[in-house]
Amino acid sequence: MTAKTPGRATRRRTARAGRQNPPERVPTLTSKKSPAKRIRKNMDMDPVKLRAVREILGAKTETEAVDRALDEIIFEHQVADGLTRLAAAGGLPNVAADA
Repeated sequence: MTAKTPGRATRRRTARAGRQNPPERVPTLTSKKSPAKRIRKNMDMDPVKLRAVREILGAKTETEAVDRALDEIIFEHQVADGLTRLAAAGGLPNVAADA
């Protein structure tokens, strides 16, 4: 009996095993000019919270409200990460120590 050649999936797994993990990527926001692939989700949500988020963000639909709320969280993370890196580089004064 002859040895089987590994299939495509096996070759991919083997090739990946030797790689180092890529650096952590910071999520980026998408815009209508370059929309990301969309996926459909079915979630249980508090209707009062969803209505409040929709009103706060001025969203026309519930989907837009959730999408924009997620964008806000991603942006908040990016700002916090940027400020942390700036402070670590010595670019921000420690105002908490002065108080």
